[in-house]
Amino acid sequence: MTSGREAPVEHLFNRGFALLCSVGFVSQGCYWLLITALQWQVANLPDSGPAEVGLLYFLQLLPYLLIAPFAGVVLDHFNRKVVIAVALAMLSLVGFSGGIAGNTGALGFATCAILAMCVGACSPFNDAGHHSIMPSTVPTQLFPRAVSLFAASQNIARTIGPILAGGLLLLGGAPLALVCGGAIYVLVILLVIGYPRQSASRGPRTESVLAQIGGGFAVLAKNAVVRRAIAFVALTGLLVLSSASMFSVIVTSRFDAGEVGFALMLAMAGIGAVIGALSPFPRARNLKTIAWLHTLSALALVGIAFSPSLIGACFSVILMAASANAAMIRLNTIVQSQLDDRVRGRVMSLYVWAWGGSLPLGGLLLGWLGSLITVSGGLAVMAGAIGTVALFTALSRDPMGR
Repeated sequence: MTSGREAPVEHLFNRGFALLCSVGFVSQGCYWLLITALQWQVANLPDSGPAEVGLLYFLQLLPYLLIAPFAGVVLDHFNRKVVIAVALAMLSLVGFSGGIAGNTGALGFATCAILAMCVGACSPFNDAGHHSIMPSTVPTQLFPRAVSLFAASQNIARTIGPILAGGLLLLGGAPLALVCGGAIYVLVILLVIGYPRQSASRGPRTESVLAQIGGGFAVLAKNAVVRRAIAFVALTGLLVLSSASMFSVIVTSRFDAGEVGFALMLAMAGIGAVIGALSPFPRARNLKTIAWLHTLSALALVGIAFSPSLIGACFSVILMAASANAAMIRLNTIVQSQLDDRVRGRVMSLYVWAWGGSLPLGGLLLGWLGSLITVSGGLAVMAGAIGTVALFTALSRDPMGR
């Protein structure tokens, strides 16, 4: 991170950080544009139900489990902004390919699943890359604020993306939405060119890839704070944020609200995420601050499960996203404060791995529970699980000792 004695707040608003937030904003909006289009396409296929939607969510994020640790090695040994640009170019190709498939009548479940997996394969390089670059753009003292502002910019885009997708779905269906996403990604790549210069090599190339990946896990083994924080990231994704995988099912089966209702629920999740990102409390002094946020998440899941109206469910979605994202941002700040830049890419890729890898498992679990009992019952089970995690966090010893 950039150092400095005073580190006044105006140092946060520099060209490098502004570009980082701009790319995060637009690329996150495009991500949700693509995902919303693919989820809606699958939800409206003949004979499609909760299991198929949950399976798509699982396949969309499955590559995180396989690729994220490798992405960290790439980011620690090559120019990080070049890696990000290549990932964005591949995401653009996904959008254009989906539009072509839709216009030729080939956008069935298998095609949607392949496209979703391609999105998941590119995202770890983009996400971990931005987390790794951020410390070089701001003074150390202002890093917690930078994390919050960057998360806010992404989550504002997360609100706008589904709204834009809803309009495009009404105008031309999933093919139009996918093509527009691909075109916007092309523009994002031009912004990445202006990123601060990044070192092309940060570690010994004589190590094997497995040994380099192991370097990130070695940090987890030695540092209890990092280890436990990343475990909480995984649990938050598995039990809370994965509830978004069933929004399309909830909207169509319980409220019969159509494309607009689906986009509205996703947009409310984005608004909640922005609220969580900008909320100054609780401060990330220790891991116990996460306990009450997980408690709020449990209450929100119950509201999503049993609200009799779309408006009530949307308010619960806002609370869910606000509490979960507030927890994730504080965990990000805690993890980054423990790292040396030589291994930052590898460890932050594990952070992304824990987040992205837990989401498909949670989506698959919720889809299975939805088929076994009901989607509402599945959400209630997950609410009980995250509530138990909150109780454990509150009662257990904090490794930060504060």
